[in-house]
Amino acid sequence: MYSARNSPTPASLPVGLAGGDDENDMLPAGFQLCRSDYLEASLYSRAFMRPAEGCVAIEDAQTVILNVPQESSATKNSEKGIGHPVHRFTFSQVFGPETTQSEFFEGSMKEMVRAYVNGVSGLVFTYGVTNAGKTFTIQGTSKDSGILPRSLDVIFNHIRGRHYLKMDFKPYLSNDVKKLEDAQVKQEEAIKTAILASLKEVTLKEYLSMNQIHM
Repeated sequence: MYSARNSPTPASLPVGLAGGDDENDMLPAGFQLCRSDYLEASLYSRAFMRPAEGCVAIEDAQTVILNVPQESSATKNSEKGIGHPVHRFTFSQVFGPETTQSEFFEGSMKEMVRAYVNGVSGLVFTYGVTNAGKTFTIQGTSKDSGILPRSLDVIFNHIRGRHYLKMDFKPYLSNDVKKLEDAQVKQEEAIKTAILASLKEVTLKEYLSMNQIHM
């Protein structure tokens, strides 16, 4: 998981991504990590390879070591002096497979969410191969929430009692809103009422029958 944010105090936000001989090896094609960016990288794996395989090991709270499989062509090449059999990657923090969703949120996201509600912009995204656990990290499950529902919980608890209850704002273009006058609010309500009145409530069984869907 990677997070980036704007801050007037760069010294307090270390560059958290490094790896091997070239830090940019860890980024997607076409991306580069500049020293002027303040990027924190947290590694969270639900299921590291079994210890017997010896391919992945957590060295410490910031470092992961990757060992190429003994029978791989990479091992044979390294014996000939081509490439390296061991690669070390450094992150802002490494979370092992035993880490709970709560622990991961507390260790990687909570301070960023608190900064957000105080006006500091932030961006969080997950990056990894298929089935690496990206969706699990973001969404979680119904019984074990991921970082998105936990972040929303913090945000709405923060603004509790300060909700704007009037329905007089309307989305405008792609990233703006406009405030409606009283007459415009009544017009919008009339349109909504007309649309809802034209709808018919049906059960799932009726819907499947109407559309000839067999389950």
